[in-house]
Amino acid sequence: MVSTCGWQCCQPQPVALQHSGGAETDRRVAARSARQQALLGATRIPRIHVVLDESALRRQVGGPGVTRRQMAALAEAAQRPEVTLQVLPFTAGACAGIDGDFVILAFPDPEDPPVVYAEGLLADLAEDAR
Repeated sequence: MVSTCGWQCCQPQPVALQHSGGAETDRRVAARSARQQALLGATRIPRIHVVLDESALRRQVGGPGVTRRQMAALAEAAQRPEVTLQVLPFTAGACAGIDGDFVILAFPDPEDPPVVYAEGLLADLAEDAR
């Protein structure tokens, strides 16, 4: 939720999309950017808690300019009161999420169970987190 378009475009694509000619990648980047804008531009912004692996900060993606803009976007997001940004250090060892990104959506109504969304290299998955 805190990545720039340039950084998103430089990420490895799911195997199924590697031969799509870029149209599907463009669609995914646009959809991700629209979700980001809808969340961060809303009147009532939800609480967002991001845990980044240290490698996401240390690995250059897309060249120095893309990486610099991504770091600036992270710093800007971290200044918002509804955003918590944490870094999981290399010294933490193996942990949940080591295989890829995931999002846990929690809702205020106890009748609505949390939902886990994982975007992976082979496929995307959304499941009830119970």
